[in-house]
Amino acid sequence: MATFELFGLQHWLGTGITLAIAVFLPVWLRCYASARGQETARMVIAVCMFIDIGLGPAVRAGIYGMPLAEHLPLHLCGMTVTLGGFMLWLRSYRLYQVLYYWGTGGALVALITPDVVQAFPHPVFFLFFLSHGLGFMSIMFATLVMGFRPRPRSLLIVMPITAAYALLMYPVNLLLGSNYLFLLAKPAQPSPLDWFGPWPSYLPGLVGMAAVALVLLYVPFAVIDFLRRKARPGG
Repeated sequence: MATFELFGLQHWLGTGITLAIAVFLPVWLRCYASARGQETARMVIAVCMFIDIGLGPAVRAGIYGMPLAEHLPLHLCGMTVTLGGFMLWLRSYRLYQVLYYWGTGGALVALITPDVVQAFPHPVFFLFFLSHGLGFMSIMFATLVMGFRPRPRSLLIVMPITAAYALLMYPVNLLLGSNYLFLLAKPAQPSPLDWFGPWPSYLPGLVGMAAVALVLLYVPFAVIDFLRRKARPGG
């Protein structure tokens, strides 16, 4: 079996195609699709996400014998797919406030430094990019088509929720022998966590990187709001 090469041709093509589809489809739907077409697309994407929740673990564990406990949708990207389907189906802004950060930041980091061993054309290779692409697409669809966007208070919501989820995952990892959120070990592939040394010294770095990423993900909306205020008469 060929091994996935970080920053190799397959990596860049997989990442580029995934992000292009995840962004282009919502942009196209916003610009050219009718309201009915957008509603149909919303439900189809949600159904695809619901299918992906079970498909990934079933293929990895059922066909390739990987430990099921290590491949449940409990990483932030997996939770984005799980909850993102409900976000789209229910038009839930409450879920969006959290998933915007988890889905955008988590997907981008995961695609830049994929924690995947299998190379093209292995099915697990496709499952990895499909899952992360769906999670990112759900956020783009909610933002560009449904008109959702994070607000300043969203940061005050997502930060404690993310911290609480990490605290929950620590005993879950100990119980299952898993490593969700990379709380017990660094990813097998090179990642930014390598800058902070071995476990547990990298954990404060992980927390700091997450906090910085959450703030940076709000910056584009803060800039837009600032420019709009400046453009108003008397601004």
